[in-house]
Amino acid sequence: MEEVKLHKYQRKTFLSQARFVAMIAGTGGGKTFFLPIWLLNEIQKHPKEQFFVVAPTFPLFQRTTLPEVKQRLDRHVGGVYKEQKKRYELSTGGIIYFGSADNPDSLEGGQMVAAAIDEAGQIKVAAWQAVQRRLGVKMGRCLLTTTPYSLNWLKTDFHDRWKKGDSDYDVIQFPSIGNPYYPKAEYERAERTLDRRIFEMRYMGLFRKMAGLVYVEFTNRNIKEPKGIKFKRVVAGVDWGFYPDPCAVILHGEDSQGRIWVFYEYYELRKTPDEIKDKAVALNEKYKVETFWCGQDEPGSIEMLRRAGLDARANEVKSVAEGQGAVTALIKNDALFVSKECPNWLDEVETHHYPEGKDKPEGPNHALDATRYAIVNMRGAVEPDIFIIE
Repeated sequence: MEEVKLHKYQRKTFLSQARFVAMIAGTGGGKTFFLPIWLLNEIQKHPKEQFFVVAPTFPLFQRTTLPEVKQRLDRHVGGVYKEQKKRYELSTGGIIYFGSADNPDSLEGGQMVAAAIDEAGQIKVAAWQAVQRRLGVKMGRCLLTTTPYSLNWLKTDFHDRWKKGDSDYDVIQFPSIGNPYYPKAEYERAERTLDRRIFEMRYMGLFRKMAGLVYVEFTNRNIKEPKGIKFKRVVAGVDWGFYPDPCAVILHGEDSQGRIWVFYEYYELRKTPDEIKDKAVALNEKYKVETFWCGQDEPGSIEMLRRAGLDARANEVKSVAEGQGAVTALIKNDALFVSKECPNWLDEVETHHYPEGKDKPEGPNHALDATRYAIVNMRGAVEPDIFIIE
């Protein structure tokens, strides 16, 4: 095998013994270049095993991830890439499976000894959980290479665990110029001309809030557990999200002070109307749900919930802006709290945003829509001062 020269941050990542290792760096830091080198090292340890390589989207997989990995494999191990099956059959007897996080089916099935995720900060928390499931039986290792994109699960469920001393996690974080081949003049130009928050994420490799967030007011102070709090009532929001989108059933409790607590989420792929109905019935039995406020796009499914004895209604407030305003009013007045037991909700609130120059938000919003349905219908439009806590 040819000798490859690594810069000091790549070398530190390569030598890490943690089970889950993240290289979080500015653009041009040498992340995608490093990914197949780490993978080759795992193949040397387990030549006949199965491996997994994941990209956030199929276009990124085709344009960047696959060519970089395949080139290294062809040169150093040898084998055959099966385009239709999206797998590389190694000459050693092992197999590398490829998947993209925007195709949920590509992340399911099989057990791997190691996985590598390119631009991991772009994938949803559900995709990260799926990768972990595929590593579970063999206690497999995983490399994540990425630039920060928001304060999503990569920050809260990975970086923060490392910060707290969890030995299963390791983070190597550095700016673009941590790569000695990255032009310093370009780094300085970006620093002079870009919004500071964008520069710190894209070039310094630091976690910052994404620009244009729909609920930009939401902060860590809104993440709180409802321990010891009794709810006057529980109301559910339902976003049907049939395949390939997830279904989201979000439970909201209202306490004696009028504060709303998002305390439970059912966030699942490939669920039929019957399965969603059965889950709703079970939740009603446990929490005595006052009303299931549902997306209007599935009137037949709403009727199914009604036939099961539930108070199920279509969202009556069609204005998305009005619904978002109701949620924002609660956030601004410290009257909306979300449990850590709702990781998909928390992931969406840090990624659902308005891209620059566009008036329509992008990013996953199934859990957020379910909350919008529930809150805006619980008492109609929420005025900004209704829930101020004295």
